[in-house]
Amino acid sequence: MMLVTLSRLLGGPFRKRQERLMLNRAHANRDIFIDHANDDFERCVAIKLWDHLRGWAIPNFQPQIDDDLLKVYGIAEEELDEDILINYMKIFEISVPSKSSVYNFGPINTPLGIIRFLSMARNEEKARNDSGDTV
Repeated sequence: MMLVTLSRLLGGPFRKRQERLMLNRAHANRDIFIDHANDDFERCVAIKLWDHLRGWAIPNFQPQIDDDLLKVYGIAEEELDEDILINYMKIFEISVPSKSSVYNFGPINTPLGIIRFLSMARNEEKARNDSGDTV
């Protein structure tokens, strides 16, 4: 009971923000979210991410590809790394990209950023494997 109360208290600001955002998202849907994918891999990530983000939101919330992860869902850098990026790298069997690639990619603030980051990591790993290099 205490955990539920604490969860509601901490999630309150995000619930209110999500409720306000929903007023302007009548046409937002899963297909629009997924349409931003450049290839089959990104499409798979987008489908999984859509469902994942809905779990961080109020019922029937429609994530958008450019949502601010912190402001809309309360996903800070720690949760992004642990709950999403590392988890998705395991699911899609992708190695962590090089430090320089991570640095050059820049901050990840949106769902599209997550999709593009995972795609970059996958492409880097594929290039390493194709060239025979190992990290």
